[in-house]
Amino acid sequence: MGDLLSQADQAPTARTILVIDNERAILHLTQTILRTHGYRVLIAEDGHSAVEMYRQDPTAIDVVLVDQNMPGLSGLETMNELLAINPQQRIWLMTGGEPPEVSWGVNNPHCGFLSKPWTTLQLLEAVRGM
Repeated sequence: MGDLLSQADQAPTARTILVIDNERAILHLTQTILRTHGYRVLIAEDGHSAVEMYRQDPTAIDVVLVDQNMPGLSGLETMNELLAINPQQRIWLMTGGEPPEVSWGVNNPHCGFLSKPWTTLQLLEAVRGM
């Protein structure tokens, strides 16, 4: 397990992750883990502000982590907005509840699902992989 974590710890330089979650504790934890492992992290507490942030420079963001269940613009709606801007964007949809229906985008090779609670290793593998 230690070898896997050390491999996941080797973040490519200049990789930027956008984390979108309405729970501040999750944002803080995710941001701390990713920064500790060498990633640049942008955070947004809702889908609307995330989409506006993303529109400013979509090419600057390598991976998006978005919570499925958010008030206002849901995670799925946010994901669809981001993909409308950049269909190649790598996006991980996260939830502590039931995974979305198969039709949500599983056939999109740029999208994945990350179940909460995730481990540090699972998080790091998600942002490195896909």
